Amino acid sequence: MILLIPIQFLYSGTAGKVIGKVTDQSTGEPLIGVNVMIPSAGMGGATDIDGNFLILNVPPGEYDLHCSMIGYSEQVVKGIRIMVDLTTTQDIQMTLSIIEGDVVTVTADRSMIHADITHAQANISAAELEAMPVESFQAAVSLQAGVVVDAGGGIHIRGGRSSEIAYLIDGIPVTNSYGQNMGVGIENNAIQELQVISGTFNAEYGQAMSGIVNIVTKDGSLDKYTGQLSYRYGRYISTDPEIYLGLIPADLELKDDLDISSVDIFGLDSKTFTPSGRHDVQWSLSGPVPGFSKKTSFFTSGRYEDLNGRLYGVRRFKPDSFSWDAENSIAIENGEVFSDFIDYGADGCPDEYEDGEGGCSNTPLNLGPDPNGDNWDFYLNPNGGEGNLVRNAGETGDGLWGGGDRLYSVDPDIFYDQSSGRWYRDTNGNGVYDADVDSREFNPVIAFEDVDGNGRLSGEWYIDGDGNGEWTNNRGDNAIVPLYNSTSLNLQGKLTHLFSQSLKLSLNVLYGSSRTYNSNSLGWKYTPEGRATDYGDNMNIGLVFQHTLSPEAFYSVKASILGNFGRSYYKNIYDTDWNSIFLSNMFRFSDFNMPDPTDYISDDLDAYENDNNILDASTGQKFNLGGISKYHLYRITRSQLLKFDMTNQINNMHQLQGGAEFKYTSIFRRDFSILYDPAEGFNLPEIQTPDQKETTPNFSEMLKNPYEFAIYLQDKVEVADMIVNAGLRYEIFEPDGSTLSDAADPNPYAPLKLINKFHDLDGDGLITEAEAISSNAKSYDDRMEYWFKKADRKIQISPRLAIAYPITDMGVLHFSYGHFFQIPSYNYLYINPDFEVPVGGAIASATMGNADLEPQKTVQYEVGFQQQFGENIGVDVTGFYKDISNLLGSKILTTFTNEIYGQYVNRDYGNVKGLTISLTKRYSNGFSANIDYTYSVAEGNASDPQSAFWDAQNNRDSEKQLVYLDWDQRHTLNGTVLFKLPYKVNVSFIGEYGSGLPYTPTNPSLVGGGFENSARRPQQVNLDMRLTKSMVFAGREISLSANVYNLLDIRNEVSVYTDTGRSGYSLIPTFTSEDPNWNYNTLAEYLNRPGNYSSPRQIRIGISTSL
Repeated sequence: MILLIPIQFLYSGTAGKVIGKVTDQSTGEPLIGVNVMIPSAGMGGATDIDGNFLILNVPPGEYDLHCSMIGYSEQVVKGIRIMVDLTTTQDIQMTLSIIEGDVVTVTADRSMIHADITHAQANISAAELEAMPVESFQAAVSLQAGVVVDAGGGIHIRGGRSSEIAYLIDGIPVTNSYGQNMGVGIENNAIQELQVISGTFNAEYGQAMSGIVNIVTKDGSLDKYTGQLSYRYGRYISTDPEIYLGLIPADLELKDDLDISSVDIFGLDSKTFTPSGRHDVQWSLSGPVPGFSKKTSFFTSGRYEDLNGRLYGVRRFKPDSFSWDAENSIAIENGEVFSDFIDYGADGCPDEYEDGEGGCSNTPLNLGPDPNGDNWDFYLNPNGGEGNLVRNAGETGDGLWGGGDRLYSVDPDIFYDQSSGRWYRDTNGNGVYDADVDSREFNPVIAFEDVDGNGRLSGEWYIDGDGNGEWTNNRGDNAIVPLYNSTSLNLQGKLTHLFSQSLKLSLNVLYGSSRTYNSNSLGWKYTPEGRATDYGDNMNIGLVFQHTLSPEAFYSVKASILGNFGRSYYKNIYDTDWNSIFLSNMFRFSDFNMPDPTDYISDDLDAYENDNNILDASTGQKFNLGGISKYHLYRITRSQLLKFDMTNQINNMHQLQGGAEFKYTSIFRRDFSILYDPAEGFNLPEIQTPDQKETTPNFSEMLKNPYEFAIYLQDKVEVADMIVNAGLRYEIFEPDGSTLSDAADPNPYAPLKLINKFHDLDGDGLITEAEAISSNAKSYDDRMEYWFKKADRKIQISPRLAIAYPITDMGVLHFSYGHFFQIPSYNYLYINPDFEVPVGGAIASATMGNADLEPQKTVQYEVGFQQQFGENIGVDVTGFYKDISNLLGSKILTTFTNEIYGQYVNRDYGNVKGLTISLTKRYSNGFSANIDYTYSVAEGNASDPQSAFWDAQNNRDSEKQLVYLDWDQRHTLNGTVLFKLPYKVNVSFIGEYGSGLPYTPTNPSLVGGGFENSARRPQQVNLDMRLTKSMVFAGREISLSANVYNLLDIRNEVSVYTDTGRSGYSLIPTFTSEDPNWNYNTLAEYLNRPGNYSSPRQIRIGISTSL
């Protein structure tokens, strides 16, 4: 009897297969009808007339293979490893049975060479992932051969841009098309196998040019319940206080030599600080669903994380510490404020009614202070020329009150000259106020005390406005606070139901939510709570139906909805439950439910009555003095996908696979800046929309619905001495967008040409004086009839061919070639869809989207060699070359009135060549190890799609030759090693080395050239460690762990000053002096940038228990 139990169903890109031949051990003859089973997977097959067997669609993992036949002893082959998209070969020799029921157990032949690997790839199992000291699957990806991580943390595979990678979960694409990044979060404890394809991947994969990251998630068991709960606490620790503020051990104190400030006017001396660290809770639970007769299983997992970053600031100022007096063009401190209206003359007139001539006005005049007790008379000064007959004039720095600036009085004998930023005293009583000292040296004299007991603070800027006997201000409390804080929640739930042995339905839901406050931007170091907070929600709902038609054929139908909702703002100004908005928009089609931009809460909008450019803080080496970020962003991307795949093992030689995919994406984006600038006429915060002002770069909104369609066919040919993968992919892209009919007149709200402002009544193509009248003006709707032209549909065909040739039973050569296309990120297609170019800009003001962008193209060649040495060592050597064209770039356009703007176009190009060497030592003798080396040269005419735009803004020529790309890391070496010690103790290490990334020097005489990316940053070295100890307590397995990142606490210089090529040293102080008008931070403080370095040592300790 032939037994076949095909009850485990997966789909292309998530499973492997097992093949082999069963023979009689004594005669070598093939055995027909042997039952070959994988009991734990519920799968099996039977041998054919030649003794061959085939089991398709086996999920990744380790299994035992059971072979049984009447008259022969049952044979169990233990430890067969199945990997995604690969064939595992296991031949079996059976012996005649002497005793009924006897079982022969053997260990699987686990060859380290896979003959059907036709391109470079890495398969990482759940056990291997758990043993690594990594926090995310992305960290594991970054360790693979051919992968480089740039200075900003972006992952580049074989020299391509970080946006050239496609992400899949259980065979369903989850790439967010808007930004071309991972569209949904998933935690390591939910991953069964992680596959990284860095070579020329098969035709089933599209919309990627550099690599594929394919994740297979775990299924729940139908037989038992399992689970795990863990908690970890971590923090950064550094004993390098000159760089890192807030990371020194708790028993150390912050001293003056930390260079927090040249003068300790903020009370930081001897302050002790302990950071709050990082909290991480993870869990998983799986098993059969009760009441479904072991036909339905579930698997759930989740992670909650609350963490502070490595950079800390000082809360010297609050967002509302200052406000702006537009009438007098001065900054006013809020709270118990500057003593403008003390009645020094004691004439009984209320301060704000002083008329400046010794009298009292009927209405408030707010003239300012009475500096010398002469009843506020600026014309009178018995001791000298205070007023010089100029009302409300201040000292200009010549020792006389001759006019030209605003006078501030701190005390009857102390004055502040705003223009020079200097303090003046009449120290000898001659009526001339001489410059005493500059403000920074003077500030320590301004003590918070009433020295002479006259009820007035000597030298104090503030009065006791609330009469509580305390002299207070509205500045911050000088606490050391993190500049980065993030809380995130990721949840996963998977249900699997077996209708029969051939029908299966699975539902996998992933949800993530995060709140990130990132004030790492340099200007906010002393106002750390003024930046916007970023909110993110994502969800992927994947439904898969699979039908097995025969032991050799099956098909799957997959449907999914992927949603991403990003928001960024300082304060929510809408009375809206954004979580409900996100969930309701997940199940709409082509449109979105969003509040009207003007339906804001007025009181919440008033919170934006702050200016972060008080005292011109945005210029020079200055930190913001209060203020808040006024930018708002709301973006929703929803992708609805339907996919069909079919696989048929036609015979032992041909496995055909084909499919079709349709993806419909809806994108909504709204961004605006809340306008508040009394100097520009915005006396109250407001939101401008295009219908309120014809040309407003402060508001943009768009809705687009592009779609993609693809079909593919692939044949995997397997013969004794050759494996061939040949495929073809056909793709269509409909952009649902438009481009300008006339680039010289881009803005339909504010046309530049007369022909676009007025109707051409006589049709001669010219506008006469008689036609250029208001009654003949064109409306916006009139212009929209011809202003744009529809973007063309894009069609692309991608051939793929790969060949593997086994030269011995332990060595394989492979060659592959392919064409790969990718639509640019939707962001570049649709940004600023109304082409609102500000009028009057002499330099490039913005870069516009281009819905007519062509697909980017890469042609890749690869040749490689695999060789196994002995039982446990394998080597893979692969050389590759990539020719990249139609790459996204930008060009500069000029309007009819000479305004300059940029637009994204297909103009960039490049090439990458390199060599990867991977050495694997399988676990034996107590340890396992992997070493991956990459040599790569990545060149192109631009690293950034906006390069031409930045060049135009900085008045320099764009590159006309190939230069090294920003992520051109010539040498990359990564190694992992795992030691299994006695007493259930495991220790693993990850070592990383990277040669210096390029940068563009600004001081050629020192660093050897001024061309783009002609110099190199210092090399990067890192060592991470993970230590675990397992034990059994009260019947449960307990595990203790400690992860240490940057074990050696090395200061890797990630970002550098372009004048020196170093992170901690710049030539700026040699030609820049301290600003005498600025007493809020020093130049040294401004140039101390911990973010230029990699993260310091981080320790995480944890405990986990089985459930």
